[in-house]
Amino acid sequence: MKVQSLGHVVLKVGNRARSKTFYNEILGLPIVARLDKYQMTYF
Repeated sequence: MKVQSLGHVVLKVGNRARSKTFYNEILGLPIVARLDKYQMTYF
């Protein structure tokens, strides 16, 4: 199966700081929004 595009993906993680490091600093995805009330970060 060949992926043509990727839309909305939700990942529940145990450590938001480590996830931020991985997705933002290692993969290079920019943080576009953050909702601390719900402990959510959008890349």
